[in-house]
Amino acid sequence: MRAALDALLAQFRRWWEDQKVPALLVTAAVVAVVGAPWWFIAPRVELITVDFRFRVRELLGRSPSWSKDLVIVAIDEASARELPMKVPTPRDYLAELIDRISAYRPKVIALDFLLDQRTKPAADKKLAESIRRAGNVVLPYQHRDGGPKTLLPIYLKSAKAVGFADVPSDPDAVVRRMLIYHPLRGEKVLSFPAAIYEVATGQSVHNLGVGPSFLINFHSTAFLDPKACYPARNFFTEPPPPREIFEGKIVLIGATHPDTRDSYFVTPFYQSLVHPGRRFATGVHIVAQALNTMLTRQFLWEPPHWLVRLMSIVLALLTFLLLSRFVPSKGFLVAIGESIVVAFIVTAAFVWANIVLPFTPLLIAIGVGMLGALLYHFLWTRQVLKAAQERMAQMEKMRALAELASGVAHDVRNALSSVTMATELLLEEVADEEWRKHLVIIQQGIQDAINIVNRLRLFGKQTREQEVLMPVHLNELVTSTITFTRAKWFYEPMKRGIEIKVETQLEPDLPPVMGNPTELRQVLVNLIFNAVEAMPKGGTLTIRTWREGNNACVAVQDTGIGMSKEVKKRIFDPFFTTKGEQGTGLGLSICYGIVTRHNGTIEVDSEVGKGTTFTIRLPIAKEMAEPLEELAHLPPLRVLVIDDDETVAAALAEVLRQAGHKVDVATSGMSGLQLFKPNAYEVVIVDWLMPGMDGLTVAQAIREIAPLQPIVLTTAWQNQLDAEAVSSIVDAVIPKPWTPRSLWEALQQAFHTQRAVQKL
Repeated sequence: MRAALDALLAQFRRWWEDQKVPALLVTAAVVAVVGAPWWFIAPRVELITVDFRFRVRELLGRSPSWSKDLVIVAIDEASARELPMKVPTPRDYLAELIDRISAYRPKVIALDFLLDQRTKPAADKKLAESIRRAGNVVLPYQHRDGGPKTLLPIYLKSAKAVGFADVPSDPDAVVRRMLIYHPLRGEKVLSFPAAIYEVATGQSVHNLGVGPSFLINFHSTAFLDPKACYPARNFFTEPPPPREIFEGKIVLIGATHPDTRDSYFVTPFYQSLVHPGRRFATGVHIVAQALNTMLTRQFLWEPPHWLVRLMSIVLALLTFLLLSRFVPSKGFLVAIGESIVVAFIVTAAFVWANIVLPFTPLLIAIGVGMLGALLYHFLWTRQVLKAAQERMAQMEKMRALAELASGVAHDVRNALSSVTMATELLLEEVADEEWRKHLVIIQQGIQDAINIVNRLRLFGKQTREQEVLMPVHLNELVTSTITFTRAKWFYEPMKRGIEIKVETQLEPDLPPVMGNPTELRQVLVNLIFNAVEAMPKGGTLTIRTWREGNNACVAVQDTGIGMSKEVKKRIFDPFFTTKGEQGTGLGLSICYGIVTRHNGTIEVDSEVGKGTTFTIRLPIAKEMAEPLEELAHLPPLRVLVIDDDETVAAALAEVLRQAGHKVDVATSGMSGLQLFKPNAYEVVIVDWLMPGMDGLTVAQAIREIAPLQPIVLTTAWQNQLDAEAVSSIVDAVIPKPWTPRSLWEALQQAFHTQRAVQKL
């Protein structure tokens, strides 16, 4: 777990070092272009969506009922025009209205007017006396922004005698709060609707079973329903209303407009955003809706802020995870579909559960997730392109080196061929053991030089051009390589008086990879040697294996001197070395070429003074059977392998020998014909593209000598062969890269073809 976390942090650090500048620039630009308008648009979007939910609920017939205990006397513009007065309503008119209504013995009269300005003394006195006579009038008693009291002294005594609400000026507060903050008192006091409720019912608002905040319900037809309200315009011009309209009920008197529509955020400011230029409800609408909600207990429930934030975070993460799997063009469509789903859920929760989920934070969360996905696509694509460019640059270096090495290899082979022959002749002639030892050393040195040149030739080649692959178990390879290199990490340090501990952490049941065991062992040997040399004072060498998706991984970690960032960037470059004259700079380049040819990756993570870790990832073998067993089931064969690439020929010969067959190798078409004798080999395997004499020419010559000889052709360019022409010369074709299974199938095909010819 710790190793995985360290690897993740290391990957993030690498990404941040490379991508932080474009990431910050893109994020800032998107936020400036997209995010800033949301600051102004969000309130309007929220109000429109809330109003839309109210309309849907009304269309579905789920509007809340209106309390029969609440009556509204609405003084609208039409009433004002018929009266010999101007708005605001004169005090003497209100006095007559209160007298008329109080005669019907209502439970309480709530007067939704601010009596903060003086009018005619006689009118003020008349209204004050009417309030005193009624004995059950509730007045709003307000302070405006900490200023002077807004209830005239003439009404103050009457208000205190019959009940009043000390309410700060906050139009939105009465919409969804039972308690509001009083700036002068420094504490929360009852809002005007809550005060009316307590006076009228004799019950505390805290007994309603909700917190100090609640949301009012909306019913657009409430003010048009004769049972719910009684227009003041008809109060004097028509016969008196029946007593049961007002008796024992809460009567709310206020001024309003006839063409208004309320939502749960009913304030002139917010409504002007949704319906510019429209006339809006005054406080009587707001107070009436709040009172009706408390009386009917049909509250709307608003989730706590922490839950909304959590939902927004989860939605943003889900959106990012979902859209990161799509290309940006499809991601936009998915985001639109997700917004529609969220809108449906929000509306359903409101209509059927009375839950008011804010839509804007959820919509912003979708936008944030979509922005993150776009940044991911942009930065990840940029990172992949950069990695591909670096890989192409590295491969170009390898190809250039391979072209140089190909020419050098030819000249070196020619130069060393005579030396090799002379050495072999001397070995046959010289009997002195001491001199024979020197000759063997010379012979080995010549062979090492040839092998170095051969490895250089492989840098620019792809896997299909050069090698045979077989299932390789990394755990076994690690164990055998540790034993093979014991002298390097145990005996040599011990002679210098230092200790290097070797630890292994091998995942059990690790699937095999398809590869060349010789080359993969060479990679591990090289990494182990480098790790030992990086710990001149001793330390710990740790080799780990694990599975990561479809890859099998092996890491070689030391606690040595580490390397700087500059060295890390060039560590795989050919001829780059930090060992001075003692190093050739080819070791890690060879490792890079081998791992790349195996369709894998090799990465280095290092810090000066803390050590270095090389991590290799190789694709897991798709063929999980043991093809070598199938090769072993064939009868013992004598095989002639003809291939100009000595490494390829040697690898193929090794696989066949492991299966119990005898193999001779020729590195040119001419030398292959010289080795071939009729009835000497059960099968001949020849490469197609060889200098001088190609494989088909060699196969045709062998066919003339031995018409029934099974011949197998190998090539990486099977699609360029003429199938009919080739089938008349060879019995089977093996496409490169070889595998033991494809080799076994080709040998089977060759023998079946031979038996068919013999029967004819």
